[in-house]
Amino acid sequence: MSGVVCGEAGSPTHTVTGGPFYVAAANAIASITFSTAIAAGGVANDAAVSFTSNSVAEIRAWDLTAELETIDDTVKGDTHRTFKGGLAKWNGTATAWLDYLDTQQAALIDAIATGSPDGTIAGLMFQISSGKTWYGGAELSNFSTDSPEGTALVPVSFDFQGSGQVLPDWT
Repeated sequence: MSGVVCGEAGSPTHTVTGGPFYVAAANAIASITFSTAIAAGGVANDAAVSFTSNSVAEIRAWDLTAELETIDDTVKGDTHRTFKGGLAKWNGTATAWLDYLDTQQAALIDAIATGSPDGTIAGLMFQISSGKTWYGGAELSNFSTDSPEGTALVPVSFDFQGSGQVLPDWT
């Protein structure tokens, strides 16, 4: 998928174009349509992470980081360093209570555990609250879980590397 340019159009429903995209849960080519209504049912201020039209259950929190590399263009005679903006990139993490019976959680875990992502791009939507989301295509890069003492719930976290732009949908 290297070099694929994505576009988007519409409001409040956005259609991401430029695929084909592979949907992580189905491993099939699909046109991905995002809508603010598809992440309903999130917790903690409606925080949710969705893969196309399916929310991952038990999401506790997520983190999305976007950055622009800086390129040093300082030359002899300059008294201060100067920089130009380079390429942008983004990544994210989602934490949840482990629920392997949730179809979306199981698909994410299985994709990493079996080594089957192979360039598969998932359409992700990170919801802050109704009408406030970020979305883009990403590759699942890892998951981690641990075993707490006693009868505590088991946490799991998923890491994603963005592929292309991450875009806001703020209404």
